[in-house]
Amino acid sequence: MRFFEVTQPYYALLKAKNPESARQIYTKIVEGVQQLTLDEMLEMKEVPVEYASVVYSRSRTKEAREIPLDAVVQALTNRTEMILTVDGCAA
Repeated sequence: MRFFEVTQPYYALLKAKNPESARQIYTKIVEGVQQLTLDEMLEMKEVPVEYASVVYSRSRTKEAREIPLDAVVQALTNRTEMILTVDGCAA
């Protein structure tokens, strides 16, 4: 799996097989929030697993609790494409 960070229009950290899959996952989560064309605004780059692990481990649950280490490792190592963290405005 590869890791992607979106900085515009809403922040997100994604895990996906390729950039196209990451774009599809991101679009699903923000399509109801964002009225502008995402293709014009989307700023996404691939990031290393080390960076993704630090960012994800520092994110919080909905209850404002830290994510347990075993949950971080499981999310980063499983073969499921997913959003790891997303801006609260888009969630």
